[in-house]
Amino acid sequence: MNIAPLSSRRIVAGCTLACTSGGLATLSFAPFDHWWLIWFAFVPMIVAQHRILPRAYSALGPALGIGGFMAGYFGGFFPERAAWYMKGLPFLVAGLVFLVSRNERPKRELAGYAAWPLAAAASWVATELLRSFVPALGTWGFVGYALYRQAWLIQPVRIFGIFGLDLLIVLVNYASAMAVLYGLDRAAIFEAAVAVSGRLAARWCGGALGALAAWCALSSSGVCWCRCSGFYRAQSVAPRFPAVMVTKPVASTAVHYVRCPVSIGRYAMPRAAPR
Repeated sequence: MNIAPLSSRRIVAGCTLACTSGGLATLSFAPFDHWWLIWFAFVPMIVAQHRILPRAYSALGPALGIGGFMAGYFGGFFPERAAWYMKGLPFLVAGLVFLVSRNERPKRELAGYAAWPLAAAASWVATELLRSFVPALGTWGFVGYALYRQAWLIQPVRIFGIFGLDLLIVLVNYASAMAVLYGLDRAAIFEAAVAVSGRLAARWCGGALGALAAWCALSSSGVCWCRCSGFYRAQSVAPRFPAVMVTKPVASTAVHYVRCPVSIGRYAMPRAAPR
């Protein structure tokens, strides 16, 4: 039995992990475009919130993780004359997340972890849906936007929308975090009011990987591609950036897909390749 004592070291370690999530999420987006990081970017933050940080300070995890991501995502974006609340948006978001998350860990320990990944993913997407109606936030920073260059992967958005993609990404993050929690609980490194069982972690990790595999299969199957005047229409996205051209051979005909600088959910407009 090696239960780590309540100390400042745990707070420092937890805050460091949370900030790591903010950095990983930032690197997932342009101009860095390490899109694959988004699939596990929030795992350190989740682990910090639910195990590393003392229960009384657990809200620092999501506050620093999401606030750090917002700082990296919006950093330097607003001009000097922008309103103060726009420049301070990362701090405002971090403060709001801290307040909302203060009772999240105790509630989860009370409810148990049986449905945790799906419940957390649904809550995340519901928050995105609500904030999309806020003019100052809109759809900026939706986690699915990290995949804006991966046309081969995002075609099911035509069926499930941006929220379906975000749900999958967050589900994979929480399922992965559950596997890490199981390892920590098994080693009894940190106190846990409710331990995560190996069977539960395996079930959710398997379910998340199965959902991801099904998404990839659907994306590559052609079901989400619709014919339009002899050409194809592809689901694609490029938020905040100029149009990007990619060429994809389809049935021996090269078709250009223009990714317009609009939020995901719009269709790219195809045109025949020049001869």
